[in-house]
Amino acid sequence: MKLGEMKLKRRYTVPQVIVDIASLGALVYICFIVYTCYLDVNSLNMNNYTGADLSSIDWKPLILWIILGVIVCVISVILIFRRKKLPKKLCINENNGAKYCNVIDTSVSCIRLIILLALSEGCYLHMAGIFMRAPVFSVQLLCDVCFILAILWFTKMRLEALSEAELQRKEAEKKTVIIQD
Repeated sequence: MKLGEMKLKRRYTVPQVIVDIASLGALVYICFIVYTCYLDVNSLNMNNYTGADLSSIDWKPLILWIILGVIVCVISVILIFRRKKLPKKLCINENNGAKYCNVIDTSVSCIRLIILLALSEGCYLHMAGIFMRAPVFSVQLLCDVCFILAILWFTKMRLEALSEAELQRKEAEKKTVIIQD
């Protein structure tokens, strides 16, 4: 892992493992929703259910949700493993560079999880709309946006605290050098 010109050792933390497993579960859930819709449409067609117009029920647009989920996963992995820019406003160096990268990587993983959960909710609403033929809305999607904003805010606060701690450490080192001279 690189931060600016510094090479740092990547530390895969326990929260990242938990969030990655949950993200994989959310992606599997999206696939499960699409598969369930496929089975339901086929069972209606096989039973020759005449109470509804089955020609308009198509499960294939739901595949778009799987594709979006995979794209979100790929983008997040690229963001985690790419070279990170050294921030100009924060005091980041070799001492706290790994912590800085871990905070950013964990935030990207958490945002990926929230987006995948929002996609699974959207996929489920799309499936419900296919069978009920009515637009459906969920407050959960608005809550997901609020969660993403909260994660970004907490990440910013954590990075600022990390920078302040490094500045305090540097000031303490200067004081000890002055006293020793």
